[in-house]
Amino acid sequence: MSCHLDVSHPPSISEVPFLDKEHSAQNIALQMHSTDIVQRESLKDPSDPHSSCLDTVIGYVTLIPRIIWVVITEIFLGIVLGITSLFLAFKNRDPETPKQDKPAILLLHGLRHNQSGFEYGRRYLDKEEYGSVYSLSYANRFSNDPKDSIVDYAQKVKTKVEQIKRETGQKEIILIGHSMGGLVSTAFAEEVAADTDTIVRHVITLGTPWRGAPLADLSSYFMPQKVLKEMRQDSELLQRLRGKAEVSHQSDVRQYHTLRSTLDQLVPYQNATFREGHPKEYQFNAVGHMGLLTSPGVWKSVRGILDLAYQARTV
Repeated sequence: MSCHLDVSHPPSISEVPFLDKEHSAQNIALQMHSTDIVQRESLKDPSDPHSSCLDTVIGYVTLIPRIIWVVITEIFLGIVLGITSLFLAFKNRDPETPKQDKPAILLLHGLRHNQSGFEYGRRYLDKEEYGSVYSLSYANRFSNDPKDSIVDYAQKVKTKVEQIKRETGQKEIILIGHSMGGLVSTAFAEEVAADTDTIVRHVITLGTPWRGAPLADLSSYFMPQKVLKEMRQDSELLQRLRGKAEVSHQSDVRQYHTLRSTLDQLVPYQNATFREGHPKEYQFNAVGHMGLLTSPGVWKSVRGILDLAYQARTV
């Protein structure tokens, strides 16, 4: 590897791949408030031929403490979220007085979890300009029915959405999904919503295995859960959902916003996007898979996306 320092061509805003170019200024403002958003991870990528020796050294030196930090926080979060699940998995978190003038937000959890995972993020969504916030638990407290598929969960989302539409009087809804919840959101948006006269213009995914998860490849051989097979890296379902999401995004039917971490231990960084070079993508650092649920930087970015989504409705 050749080491040289090239300062003749610093990256411009348009060259930062995860920024929505249409709203670059707002995205940068969001990043100024979050230290775990990476401006451009490749600048310190040791394999980058344009990386200087100093960049390479800094990359390796800072990587070790980041990994240690993520391991510690993920263990801690596993304990905290597990305890929280005992009390909040099936608690009614629906609003007492749903807002009638704005699309609601529906939070969809990942595998072997429940709606309690969003307790921290909810505080960032309690904003006058936003619609009411809803959530649901698909099945059991810690484990889902082994016979259920992602499409089955999308049908359960359909029932919840019908309730939300009755309470808010709005046909439109915004979906936010963590991990498998992002796939459930996509399955509902692409394969169920149209049949129920539901409008989904925005799907926000946090650490979603768009291209599968290596752990699912291994686990699916000795665990009977159907969704594990569907989240394998060679899954036909994932190929189908990615294809449909791509068509919808390109035709501006709906916008997909992907948030992923370089240190996600369950869903590798390269697997957490449905398309490389996706313009509406946010990249994080020093955040694990469960940390995406509790990172202030993640939720500030989600708020930035929602700000633009709700503002667009008033223009």
